[in-house]
Amino acid sequence: MSDDNSNELIIERIFDAQVERVWKAWSDSEEIKKWWGPAEFTAPKIIMDFRAG
Repeated sequence: MSDDNSNELIIERIFDAQVERVWKAWSDSEEIKKWWGPAEFTAPKIIMDFRAG
């Protein structure tokens, strides 16, 4: 962890899947509901707003 007190969080993960499939899983709210959190966790409403920067 950096000592610069920034609020930046970087998460890296490698997926064994086609780019299009991974993008859909991360950008489609219905897809995210299928895998977000542990089995007993629910996410009844997911809103995403992707913007450059």
